[in-house]
Amino acid sequence: MAVAFVGALVGLALDPRTLTGAPVWLKPAKFGLSTGVYAFTLLWLLRRVTGHARLVRLVGWGTALALAFEMVAIVGQAARGVRSHFNDDTPFDATLFSLMGAAIAVVWLLNLLTALLLLRQPMPRSGFAWGARLGMLVCLLGLLLAAPMIAASSHTVGARDGGPGLPVVGWSTVGGDLRVAHFLALHAMQVLPLAGWAIDRWPHARSAGRRVALVATAAASYAGLMLLVWWQAMRAQPFLAPDATTLTALAVLALATALAAAALVRREGGHRPEVPPHRVRSAARGRVGSWRPSCSSPERTGGPGNGTASSRSCAGAGTTRSRSTCRSATRRPAWPGASTRSSRRSGGGASRCWSPSRWPGSSRRRSASGSWSTCSCC
Repeated sequence: MAVAFVGALVGLALDPRTLTGAPVWLKPAKFGLSTGVYAFTLLWLLRRVTGHARLVRLVGWGTALALAFEMVAIVGQAARGVRSHFNDDTPFDATLFSLMGAAIAVVWLLNLLTALLLLRQPMPRSGFAWGARLGMLVCLLGLLLAAPMIAASSHTVGARDGGPGLPVVGWSTVGGDLRVAHFLALHAMQVLPLAGWAIDRWPHARSAGRRVALVATAAASYAGLMLLVWWQAMRAQPFLAPDATTLTALAVLALATALAAAALVRREGGHRPEVPPHRVRSAARGRVGSWRPSCSSPERTGGPGNGTASSRSCAGAGTTRSRSTCRSATRRPAWPGASTRSSRRSGGGASRCWSPSRWPGSSRRRSASGSWSTCSCC
């Protein structure tokens, strides 16, 4: 794909020919870039699948061969100066287009197999996992929307192919263009996994259930937008010239998405937060050498009852600690600073640590004399 893309760029620079109103090498360049991004994303997702080595190889090699054939056909037709898609001018052109359609059908079936593998594959990050799964499913749905293009042998509705269009992408400015929905479908594979990755790191989405619900909301909104622009194109409306009905539908979709997301975030506020998945550490908690920090304090500056205590600091387990050390007597909760921890007795008496119900947050420590000091270990 990279070789085809670079070769098409050279053709754009050296070959002045045009085809259907655009440079003859523009289409190979766009398809080379698009198939390269698709192949890279598919490989990125397949690396998350374990335990199905044969199926992974089948998907990888099958997709690579099908896309390679597609690119060879597009580049070859561009070199001849004829159309690669919807071309039945000669028996050779018609046969070649039929074979290209068969190759894309193979890619769709392998895409479906990838979606099934991802649905069965356990992943540690719920947002990213469901973003990848739903991204493949939305892509599958969107690729089916290309059926009207194949049936009509044209991607423009209400006008002829090759008319006035937007720069680079070429989407029609005088009629509906079905390639817009096709573009959104292909890039659902990148948009939704990245959305899930971002939601995993959003502090307002702490529980796994809320993260999955937010990703599902994003996927439903993306699929709704894809169907909306497809419906707009089927009514012969240019992408940048929607009518009042299309704008109303877009507003309803945006409002529904915002309300659903706001409701999920509000419900999240009443639950105890969980550790975001990217902050999960070692399971060996409470042992020397584990990740859990401890609160230590230097020697007291005053005797019992004088109401003074020096500022406490945080020292990781396994480091040199001072005379008085605050360590957990119970199992550490799911997020730092969620419970009270007892301390060892040292010198003037016992001390206790507590922290407010925020993550992450600072905590305070109270000595036997009744004074409080800051403890930043939590």
